[in-house]
Amino acid sequence: MANNALPFGQRVARLRRLRGLSQPELADLIDRSPAWMSQVERGQRHIDRMSVLETLARALDVPLSELAGDEPAVAAQNPVNNDAERLRIVLLTSSTMPTARTKADLDQAKLSNALEQAWSYVHAGTYADLPGVLAPLIADLDNACNALPADRKPWEQLASAYHSMAAAFANLDEPDAAWIATDRAIQAARTSGDPALAAASVFRLAIVFQGARRYDYVELAAGVAAESLLGQLDDLGVPARSVWGALTLQRAVAAARSNNAEHAYALLEDARAAAAEVGEGRNDYHTEFGPVNVQLHDVAVSVDLGDAGRALRVAEAISTEALSTERRTRFLIDVARAHTQRRDAGRAAATLLAAEALSPQIVHDHYFAKQILGDLLAVADNPSAELQELGRRSGVLRS
Repeated sequence: MANNALPFGQRVARLRRLRGLSQPELADLIDRSPAWMSQVERGQRHIDRMSVLETLARALDVPLSELAGDEPAVAAQNPVNNDAERLRIVLLTSSTMPTARTKADLDQAKLSNALEQAWSYVHAGTYADLPGVLAPLIADLDNACNALPADRKPWEQLASAYHSMAAAFANLDEPDAAWIATDRAIQAARTSGDPALAAASVFRLAIVFQGARRYDYVELAAGVAAESLLGQLDDLGVPARSVWGALTLQRAVAAARSNNAEHAYALLEDARAAAAEVGEGRNDYHTEFGPVNVQLHDVAVSVDLGDAGRALRVAEAISTEALSTERRTRFLIDVARAHTQRRDAGRAAATLLAAEALSPQIVHDHYFAKQILGDLLAVADNPSAELQELGRRSGVLRS
């Protein structure tokens, strides 16, 4: 078998042996742990940053193209996402829309209903109709902020509208646009004077940093925001505690993706304690924080740390019926990742197809979903027609 026809992990192992290096020696050259190196070679961990891949290629003294290989079934570029493009247009033009100046032009019930409609699309993982709701909503909220500059409510709603946009961009794997939307949300939240809303904006920013693989930024931003909330939790109440817990979960994910297991699991336990106080059935600031949400993040953290066994054990005990379609879909993607780590291609494929049945758009655009698909299609001798069709729908497999 040609070297670049091997699965990535086996390719790394072969090149390492050709250089006469042990796993610990290669791990030391690229500033990683031997356990991390072992997981990569066994196919249980994926390298999701180009900088790490380049460092590994230099350590192995091979061109990047030889290390990455050439899998003809995997597309080099994703197709243009029309929903993301339409949402970008809303983002780019929202600050230039004409504004009204009179209180008579405002309809608070209309604004509230439109905002809830926008979030319903985000939580359902359906984004085609979102631009049509957000474009007039943001224009109307700008009007309200101009007409009633001393009223906190329009600023709170404007921040939430940009939160919904940032959440959609993050799920569409558009971190740069999500960053801009989040920045506008932060400005509106600060003007509103609500410290929990401002911290919720940082929660959205942390998700943007996760998508950009800047886990150090996640820890910095979410850590500072969580610390600023900590002394105010008793005064601000349960909604603020939800935001604090959501920030802590983002820190746990970032720690896991930085291979810091001890810190990741410690943060999970902190979030678990906060969730017990918050209770079930809440969705403060659209964070969906609560005991089940902590369990979902336990699955994600375990997978990121290469502990598929723990991830699957935790997943079996989770009931997701009360969660949004978006969150249930992301959970199934994490379960599929765990099955992939266990080299159970059949269950990984079935779980990914179940996720697609819930929200096709999230699966088609989600970074990890496409990574799983690429791996399954690359290693399978005869991938099923169903899996190949999913690959084509996601833009992973060439038509």
